Amino acid sequence: MNRRESTYVKSLVLVALAAVLTASAYPRPWSAMVFPAAGVLFAAGGAAAAARLDAAGSARAYLRRAAPALLLPFWAFGAAVVTVMALGGWESDPMAGSAPLDWRTGWLWLLPLADPPVSTDGLGMVGPLWFVRVFLWLALLTPPLVWLVRRWPLRLMAVPLVCMGLVTVGIANPLGTTADILLGLCAYAGCWLLGAAHHDGRLRAVPAGVALAGGAVLTAAGIGLALWQQELHGTYALEANPAAAMLFSLGGVLVLLRLDPWLGALDRVRGVRPVLSLFHGRTLTAFLWADPLILLTPPALALTPLARFHTATPRGVLLEYAATWVLLLGAVVLLGWLEDLGAGRRPGLLPRRRRRAAAAPALPAPDVPAPVAPQPRPGGFRLHGNVAAAIDGTARRPSPGPQGSVLVPGQRGGG
Repeated sequence: MNRRESTYVKSLVLVALAAVLTASAYPRPWSAMVFPAAGVLFAAGGAAAAARLDAAGSARAYLRRAAPALLLPFWAFGAAVVTVMALGGWESDPMAGSAPLDWRTGWLWLLPLADPPVSTDGLGMVGPLWFVRVFLWLALLTPPLVWLVRRWPLRLMAVPLVCMGLVTVGIANPLGTTADILLGLCAYAGCWLLGAAHHDGRLRAVPAGVALAGGAVLTAAGIGLALWQQELHGTYALEANPAAAMLFSLGGVLVLLRLDPWLGALDRVRGVRPVLSLFHGRTLTAFLWADPLILLTPPALALTPLARFHTATPRGVLLEYAATWVLLLGAVVLLGWLEDLGAGRRPGLLPRRRRRAAAAPALPAPDVPAPVAPQPRPGGFRLHGNVAAAIDGTARRPSPGPQGSVLVPGQRGGG
């Protein structure tokens, strides 16, 4: 199945990126509860992975495209931040979450199956590493996941919920890197599978009332769990509570994707799709570079005439926020071609617009000779508009025959 994402879904991706950038620039515990940004991005990734798998035709062909599409932009990001951390001396402190760069863990900057090592000074630049780790595992597992979800959707959707429940109540107790990988997969595998179901069009088969009510219950349960376990985790922020993040993201994505058929009018809004496609096709680039650009914005503003307006006032805060968006847009344009190259698309600074296939030109009809009318025998007539015309062009009124029929001289009467 080859189905293009709707304008509505692309707009959700842009809103999610805006939420991520805002929460990173102005971190607040409640910021992740405003919009399920991470869940939406994983759902969009699941839909894109399912489309790529269908287009590839086999798991091997899919992996040959899926891996470069993720790794090329990650390698560019890694080369930049590792260089900066190395030039800064690479100090590490296990209590702070940093680690030394050595051969045992350095290979994770090439294949991020787990979080790669980071210096203490670089912790503020590598916030998206958890996203890359979970995204890579889900992308690699997409062939069996899509096969299973198309046959037993409810059973497969229940697997991450059950696993997360076992960890939450203490029956299963993974530690270290294993815990990070398992909890990340459980938290966002459901969103990935919902994205694949949306790509297949099967999410529309779910009754709207059931989807909206179920999504609202899951979302409320996620917020309630985060507030209830605030003392256990030291905060009610969702990123500190994987179980709450799973429930909130799953419910929010279910509601948002189920609203897609009702907002199809957005597809007819002119001039919107090119802007949305710029970020939708380069989501990973925008997500990776958000944190470094937030740190880079103040020194960048100091080099411009706008430096005198960059103050601690609300106007100065808005200026810094707007400048970060400008830098992010520049990074997406200048580095987004790596995602195009990895995905097998023709690289370019801006995403190319898809043109509809032109209709095949009508071929001229072959010269077929017109059927030749049978020539009447000499002395006969032919009927035209109830008038019998003689061969010489004169017209005669035919005489009525038996039972009101018309007898034409030169023809035999029926009877």
